Amino acid sequence: MAWSPAQLTNEGRVHYLTQLRLRLASVLGESTIQLPPLVDFPQFGPDRKKRFIAVITSTAEVQSKGPLDLASTRGGLELLVRSGFILEQAFTTPNVCPWRGFLTVRAESRDEVQAVLSSLLPLSELEIHELGSGLH
Repeated sequence: MAWSPAQLTNEGRVHYLTQLRLRLASVLGESTIQLPPLVDFPQFGPDRKKRFIAVITSTAEVQSKGPLDLASTRGGLELLVRSGFILEQAFTTPNVCPWRGFLTVRAESRDEVQAVLSSLLPLSELEIHELGSGLH
């Protein structure tokens, strides 16, 4: 919440305490972060699910149909982050053509990645690359 609170001014402390009160007032309404089930880690060993990099490209043709609605897209992605499906995400700015998104995903197969992301994102192209087994 606050770095080195003993060094803050009274105004600084009031600011951080106000932020803390607001956070605590809403924390019970937040959806929980789901951790992967233990069954995905046989004998408490490595994760049995694979890691993939998904590169999403939206070309000029797709973008000409209207501006990308990243707010709704990112809202849907947030659910996938909280469920543990998306591990990392990065995007170019919406006005860049071609627009790209880069996702690190935890899934059983390429087909699962394809199905989940195709239903959520404005795609014109989706590349899926499996990461090496030593990386997870």
